[in-house]
Amino acid sequence: MQSSTRVAHEPSHQIKTELATPQKAAIGKLAASLVQPESCIYLDAGTTTLAIARQLVTMNKLTVVTNDFVIADYLMDNSDCTIIHTGGAVCGKTGRASVKPRRRFCAD
Repeated sequence: MQSSTRVAHEPSHQIKTELATPQKAAIGKLAASLVQPESCIYLDAGTTTLAIARQLVTMNKLTVVTNDFVIADYLMDNSDCTIIHTGGAVCGKTGRASVKPRRRFCAD
């Protein structure tokens, strides 16, 4: 038996990075303007949150908790932020290993 339903494939991170770039930049700028120096924030995985990270590079004494390797890598290379990666399984499978560590952090 063959299914008539097609399974949609999510576009790659690279493709999503190139979609709606001006809008993501505007969201990133606005969201970053709400972050106070010396804060602890959580950035979930995604290309829009990467746009936020790009706006945070000059923020003083900022701690960023993220589950996104691209965001963590970008901030390591471009900022003085303290970066905490939540870990969890790679290859798109996360669960308790990712959720439990997040409970230890208090994001502002």
